[in-house]
Amino acid sequence: MACKHLLKVAAVIGLLLGGNVAAGVATTETVRISFGGHPLDAYAVGLLELAFSEIDIPIELKITERSATQGRLKLEVMKGKYDIMWAASTAVDEADMLPIRIPMLKGLLGYRVLIIHAGDQQRFTEVATLDDLKAFSMGQALDWADTGVLKANGFEVVTSSNYPSLFNMLVARRFDAFPRGIMEPWGELAARDLPSLKVEDSLVLVYPMPFYFFVKKDNLVLAKLVELGLEKSLASGSFDRYFTHHLHAEFKLDPTILEGRKHIYLTNPTLTPQTPLARKELWFATDTLLKGE
Repeated sequence: MACKHLLKVAAVIGLLLGGNVAAGVATTETVRISFGGHPLDAYAVGLLELAFSEIDIPIELKITERSATQGRLKLEVMKGKYDIMWAASTAVDEADMLPIRIPMLKGLLGYRVLIIHAGDQQRFTEVATLDDLKAFSMGQALDWADTGVLKANGFEVVTSSNYPSLFNMLVARRFDAFPRGIMEPWGELAARDLPSLKVEDSLVLVYPMPFYFFVKKDNLVLAKLVELGLEKSLASGSFDRYFTHHLHAEFKLDPTILEGRKHIYLTNPTLTPQTPLARKELWFATDTLLKGE
């Protein structure tokens, strides 16, 4: 979808001036998406549909089901093959593409638990500080934002360009632990026959990690539409309802998951100054949203 084909000039002006966004839109436009089948992909597509519903824009999502690395998909968005993607953000990503700076997961991916060998639990239980944890090597995908965060905080990080291979690499003890967002590891292990692995039960890594929609640098109209739709969904409460529903109904997140875990705080030097950390409503609160209140 080229920017010039999304809306007529009158509709764009109306949007920027806060008028009727749909005015002047004669036909349904198409937004092209690559869908990899991960639960976060389903969450992102649903949130995008919610955003467009908030502003009554006649847009059809054209979804191509395929598997691609984050780096590959980024290049395809930059070249215009796809119109929008979603990813944990880095300063490099925000320079190469146009981010919509509303954290889609309210920072939830910055709460990380570890997949480990079941026999190693006691070693992790004895961890008390960040320095203690640095004795363990971590596995991550080569192009994930979290890889840079872990390296910047002094961890040895073993990488792979293939996300599924990281599980077998852990089984083979190529590294000691595989950090995952707190909504991810139980489903991932349930989908794989890897009885030697488990979710570590005493620690949680914490750092600010926005997960944004991104579009091609010059696709200002689509970026503005998504931003406006997300802002409206925040104001109406539909964003938080959607988020909370997914935590429990889709991600099957145990409300007690953080209770009793030692919090290991990391810095995130990949954040840009534009990260909306001051907007508290954009970040989830463990004592409310996590428990569905």
